[in-house]
Amino acid sequence: NSIKPIPPVLTQGNFEYFSLISDLYFNGAEIVFLSSAGPSIVAISTKLETDDMIKIFKKYDYETFEIKPDNQGLEIC
Repeated sequence: NSIKPIPPVLTQGNFEYFSLISDLYFNGAEIVFLSSAGPSIVAISTKLETDDMIKIFKKYDYETFEIKPDNQGLEIC
């Protein structure tokens, strides 16, 4: 395994976000980011199971919810 660079995420001198993001990333999530609209961290993975990602979020005492993509789009009836 090669080391993958991740830019540090700093919020008021708190490294907790960075720890969670790096934990998710190094455990198999392909995309992990901190939202710009609020204190939300998003993780997307095709390799890591949802339950495994939730366990990592819970380890850092974060609430979680799962969303699924909408492949139909808007329907006008």
